[in-house]
Amino acid sequence: MDKKKKSVFLVSGGKFQKIDVSEENLSEIDLTGADLEEAILRKCVLKEASLAGANFTKADLSGANLKGANCSCANFSEANLTNASLEEADLSGANLSNANLTNAILKEADLSGANLTGANLTGANLEGANLNGAILTKSLLDKANLSNVDLSGQDLTNVSLIETIFNEADLEGVNLTNANLYGVKAIGAILRESNLTGANIKNVDFTQSDLSESNLSQAVIQQSTFIQTDLSNITAIQVKCEEVDFQEADFTDANISNAIFKKNNLKSTCFDGTILYKTLIEETNLIGSSFEGSDLRQAKFKKVDLQQVIFDEILDEGFDIEEAKFSLSEEDLKEVLNNTTISKSEFLEEFEG
Repeated sequence: MDKKKKSVFLVSGGKFQKIDVSEENLSEIDLTGADLEEAILRKCVLKEASLAGANFTKADLSGANLKGANCSCANFSEANLTNASLEEADLSGANLSNANLTNAILKEADLSGANLTGANLTGANLEGANLNGAILTKSLLDKANLSNVDLSGQDLTNVSLIETIFNEADLEGVNLTNANLYGVKAIGAILRESNLTGANIKNVDFTQSDLSESNLSQAVIQQSTFIQTDLSNITAIQVKCEEVDFQEADFTDANISNAIFKKNNLKSTCFDGTILYKTLIEETNLIGSSFEGSDLRQAKFKKVDLQQVIFDEILDEGFDIEEAKFSLSEEDLKEVLNNTTISKSEFLEEFEG
């Protein structure tokens, strides 16, 4: 059968199981409701094709071009879509369960209500895609690009997100309990009221993101960036932070009790109204930070730089500062830290940057 005849016999509603139309140009073809189970469509061109309700179960569409195609309610379960282009395609209500979408292009695609259970989206580009109501249970999104995507309210507890990109994405209210977020980039993202309890946050970039009112209790944060991040009103009880850059972050009214901060950059950070009860901050730069109205009872600061720090109307019963550096006299400091034990510290006459 020559290539032209292959194209002619494909019609809407037809049964074409296991047919091989690899590398065919089927742009704008109407295959609505067609049965192409286990069909071979490698590198096939299906741009702007009508594929609504079609059955592509276990079909091979690797490298295929479905840009702008109407695939609404189509069945791609267990299909091979590696390196396929689905940019601007309509995949609303489609079944993509256990499909292989490794390195697929899904920019601006409509995946609203799609079933992506167990789908492999490693390295896929979903920038600007519509995932409203999509099911992502047990899917793989490692190294995928989800910039500018709305995933608000999604349960991502069983989703693999290693090195995933969420720049400027809307993740408000997502459930990331115990999630492994290694290498995630979420610059300028919205994560308000999200649950990151017990999450592994290592080599993550949350620069200028909004995590206000989120729960980070028992999370482990290492070698990450939270510069100018909104962390106001968070709950982060027993959180552990090491080698994290929190410069100019906002922890206003947060609860960070029984936490450990070690070797972090907290320069010019706001802790106004923050509960730091029994929290340890060690080997950390706190220059220019503010602790107005904070609860520092039984907290311990050790080997910290507290130059130009503001302590005002704090609760400091049992507060212990050891080996710190201050840019004011010991007498002036004791006027605001009445119940604080200060030892082995350095009091400078002028700020030493």
